[in-house]
Amino acid sequence: MNTFTSYISLFFYWLLLGVIAFNLQAQNTYSADKKIAVKDLKKDFKIVQKALQNGHPGLYTHRPPSAIDSLFDSTLQNLSEPLTENEFYQQLMPLVAQINCAHTRLVPSKAHKSFVKNQQELFPFYLKFTGNNVYIRYNLSRTKSIPVGAKLISINQQPIDEILNTILPNIPSDGLNTSYKYRLLDQGFINYYSNFFGRPKLFEIEYIAPGETDITEAKVKAMFIKNINQNYYDRYISEAKKNQKPLRYERLASSNNTGVLTIETFDTYSIKKADLNYQKFLAATFKQIQKDQISNLIIDLRGNMGGQENSAELLTYLVGEGFKFFHHAEVKTDKKYTFLQHSDLPSNYKINAYDNGDGTFWVKDKNLIKTHTHQAKPNTFKGNVYVLVDGRTLDTAAQFTALAHHLNAATFIGEETGGNYNGFNFHTTLVTLPNSNLRLYFPLIRVKNAVTNYPYADMGLIPDYEVDPKIEDIIEGKDTVKDFTLEMIDSKSDK
Repeated sequence: MNTFTSYISLFFYWLLLGVIAFNLQAQNTYSADKKIAVKDLKKDFKIVQKALQNGHPGLYTHRPPSAIDSLFDSTLQNLSEPLTENEFYQQLMPLVAQINCAHTRLVPSKAHKSFVKNQQELFPFYLKFTGNNVYIRYNLSRTKSIPVGAKLISINQQPIDEILNTILPNIPSDGLNTSYKYRLLDQGFINYYSNFFGRPKLFEIEYIAPGETDITEAKVKAMFIKNINQNYYDRYISEAKKNQKPLRYERLASSNNTGVLTIETFDTYSIKKADLNYQKFLAATFKQIQKDQISNLIIDLRGNMGGQENSAELLTYLVGEGFKFFHHAEVKTDKKYTFLQHSDLPSNYKINAYDNGDGTFWVKDKNLIKTHTHQAKPNTFKGNVYVLVDGRTLDTAAQFTALAHHLNAATFIGEETGGNYNGFNFHTTLVTLPNSNLRLYFPLIRVKNAVTNYPYADMGLIPDYEVDPKIEDIIEGKDTVKDFTLEMIDSKSDK
């Protein structure tokens, strides 16, 4: 090894030690009880207000300016005493949630996240919200005697309804949608409970076991998140599930020429990680569908939270003529943004846009938004299409459902999509607040889908057939939504 190489190796060795030491110091010096001065809280709040008013294109989409501006005023007025980071988070979350944008999020600082991960223990259950009740879906605790499927009544002497009355108004969602909030809480309840009710070492829970009527009490120790996650994978995720591809197709041998196309994500990274190519997969799949002589195609988009891949590509295999996917995309300004010093964007960043002369600005950049007409594929599917959706059908997946619905290309089964029917926000930026170090993520572009005359402007797609699975079926592994669809196909085939 020559002298230069030795110096380089030594440099990176000491750099690595420095990074490790810094992280350890951050963990050891972070105090969740440290109070932030009122003047600093107000400075951070002003950055939030400035960033959202200058950059968020959907700030007033679902609520009038007077309502949102009133929230800005009241939130500022409430900052009258020093607060911890988490208390400040609790003050800001109602404002963030009332914007009604699932792509707008406020998250704790990196130091707080590391503190919780390494030093704090949490509620060790994943839940299921269905039929207006809350159930234990996965028991990840050390107390294995608590059965999955048990109806949760209370946590630490507080009824579950009261807990939800605090948490739900603090979860952002597209428009007035609630299905996304409940699907998010299925696994995310752990974090929301931690942020709003603290992190006790012991949880006293009340529940009703499956098949019982009496309430049972149990004391359950809190657990570190890494142990919760490990128990989830060890206890409930089979090897087959771990190895399952996010894009897959199967012909159902026992049904009426029915195929099932499952698209778990439109995220490019996740698809490539599975050694798949989205466009090639679709092309090969629809060739196989023709070969299989499929007359009923079920497309499962449940849990698909969108991504970078073009969901319009899927629609080109389902409709027989050209269509537009986007009508236009809006930004808040055609000038340089005024909050950039606190963001992850370049200091001169702006988005090229047309000034329509009425206070609106439409994106010019065709790399950001494509408003062209999509042409149908030669081997367009001619049979019946059934799309399965739920509250986690979001972003470009929800956009696909809106266009497919608008073009009468499918029948929809499940629950309301989490994504708004008329459009969605994207091109997210990060603003870090200098005093609290809270992190605000919000979008800079709002897309208007090429749809019209939907009667529920502030909602997602309402399915043609709403199916609310029973907890017994969920625990037994029955797919109620898919079974309902297959029964409907069978009944039509019998006529």
